[in-house]
Amino acid sequence: ELPEIDPCKSLFDYHNSSTLEENIQYMRQTYSFFIPDIEFIVDLEGLIGYCSEKIRLGRTCLYCQKMFASHEGCMKHMRDKRHC
Repeated sequence: ELPEIDPCKSLFDYHNSSTLEENIQYMRQTYSFFIPDIEFIVDLEGLIGYCSEKIRLGRTCLYCQKMFASHEGCMKHMRDKRHC
């Protein structure tokens, strides 16, 4: 079964937020997640969705591009190495 891609779901754990903005705030506070030049992003939901696909479907770290056997392993690596 494929993991769910939801822009309201944290990229780094299974926390669900009510809105995309709350999700970004949660990831910022919990993992120091930072989106540079966020004011210039036209499709923030699409960006978070793409990142989620890369982690959950592609099982690839956003920071170092290392690939994993599972999306859980990828998320754990990103938290442990502070690649959030």
